[in-house]
Amino acid sequence: MHPEVRKDKPGQCPKCGMTLVSAKEAQEAAMDHSAMKHGDHAMKPISHMNTKFSLISKVAIFSIAFAYVEASVVIYLRHLLGASFSDIGKGEVLLLLPGIAFLQPQTALNVIRDSALLNVEMIREAVTLVMLAAVACLATKDLKKIIAFFFLGFGIWDIFYYIFLKLTINWPMSFTDPDIFFLLPVPWAGPVFVPLIISSILVAGSLYYLLRSEP
Repeated sequence: MHPEVRKDKPGQCPKCGMTLVSAKEAQEAAMDHSAMKHGDHAMKPISHMNTKFSLISKVAIFSIAFAYVEASVVIYLRHLLGASFSDIGKGEVLLLLPGIAFLQPQTALNVIRDSALLNVEMIREAVTLVMLAAVACLATKDLKKIIAFFFLGFGIWDIFYYIFLKLTINWPMSFTDPDIFFLLPVPWAGPVFVPLIISSILVAGSLYYLLRSEP
């Protein structure tokens, strides 16, 4: 095509033999081509955003379902073993932080009295973290995003764990009820509102990062 060739009537290009088109048709074709190029660029951010929402939704769905499994295990422990937790004695505290008390390792035996079953429960807690980390690794290969997806999954899992406990056994009765958060590496304890606040921050922060990050 040779745009410099112009005639006042239909014919063929003397350089290549192609049929000449009117200047109006050539201009319209150029505008359509330009619109298609800009449209491709406009579609790319939309496509990347849809992918982000899809990954976030999948991690969220897994975390919510896994939270019900976690709540079920705790319910079984309470009913079958009488596992429970009440007040903390001063001699049981290793380290006291605002809202969280790290307890002596033997305090865990007050919750689950059978040492063999206690070891099983501690390993189950470790495997829970591994599963949440594995889902984050499946969502992306970028290390920072893996960490963000892990925090997202952990936060959603923890929040819905308490929601499912409330729906099934009507516990906690209030946000100030004491609870054992983890048994690893030593028991952590404190009022229920503490993990809910921490998990909410993790969810909000990870969502902010993932939605603003480059694809």
